[in-house]
Amino acid sequence: MDRADVVVVGAGYAGLCAARTLRAAGRDVVVLEASDRAGGRTLTARVGDGWAVDLGGQWISGAHTRFAALAEEYGAATYAPPEGVDLLVEGVVRRPFAGARPPLPTFVLLVLAQAMWRMERMAARIDLARPWTTPGADRLDAMTAATWLRRNVPERRARNLAEVMIGEELCVDVGSISMLGLLTTIRSAGGVEPGITAETVTRLFVDGADGPALAIAAELGDAVRLGAAVTSIRQGVDGVRVSADSGDVDAGHVIVAVPPTLAGRIAYDPPLPAARDQLTQRMPMGSVLKSFAVYERPFWRDDSFTGQSLNLHDPVPVTFDATRPGGPGVLGALVPGRAAQRLAALPPASDAP
Repeated sequence: MDRADVVVVGAGYAGLCAARTLRAAGRDVVVLEASDRAGGRTLTARVGDGWAVDLGGQWISGAHTRFAALAEEYGAATYAPPEGVDLLVEGVVRRPFAGARPPLPTFVLLVLAQAMWRMERMAARIDLARPWTTPGADRLDAMTAATWLRRNVPERRARNLAEVMIGEELCVDVGSISMLGLLTTIRSAGGVEPGITAETVTRLFVDGADGPALAIAAELGDAVRLGAAVTSIRQGVDGVRVSADSGDVDAGHVIVAVPPTLAGRIAYDPPLPAARDQLTQRMPMGSVLKSFAVYERPFWRDDSFTGQSLNLHDPVPVTFDATRPGGPGVLGALVPGRAAQRLAALPPASDAP
């Protein structure tokens, strides 16, 4: 029977940083990870002569101060994508533009701005520590963001743009998040404008977003156990027993650092409080598909295009430039929400004869 001061469930950034802090404090720690790798929702692949392409999370912004400090500590260099001209796509019409505002009619932008202002006002009333105490919380939680947008944004293109912005930021369909959840997210970001800025003024990791995670895992060494899916956590008078595919570990404490939906698959003894158990059943992870096209060079830059496009009607609403400095041209595409789920359900394409 293994023993440790603390067991950490999950070897993503949250779990690894927790284990790193505990190790620095002199605690004996064991990290149990279900998959065959560390890094959680970051995963870097290689193309060409070893150039990085991030299949999972990839962007870091000025709001990510703790992550930036961690990256600097581990020497993970970042770079800013080149500035230039973006594209707004509406059917067969493509309109180049520069700056934060897409080339839509003034009336459309005014309707969108009014909706964003209303959401800002509503979000300001949210108590982040106890969002369920917000006046009208039950009504807001019973209403999806899609319903609110239909009722309050009558202009179709303004509503489409709002849906794209929300879907890309949260990796969900606006019909699957409550208005209370959306307002809480806006409040935690400091408002609509700071939230948009945090997601649009970004940098990429030169050698991949999972670099610091892999470095931390290497430092922890044998304390990180891969392929060790946790099945149960039993609490007793002397501590906890954490059971995994790799065996049991007894500890004084356990930190569960996995998304709620995955934490809900673990059997707890004594059982979780009913409210917490129901919460884990009602907080699915976001759905987003990412694909890349790799070219010999980033040819779109010849005409000052950034590679970033915004499509208000297509299942692929956003493309972006993921070219590393000096590397081959890489264009990425994001498909969020229900469109991602529909595409994932399609059978694999047959090979051409």
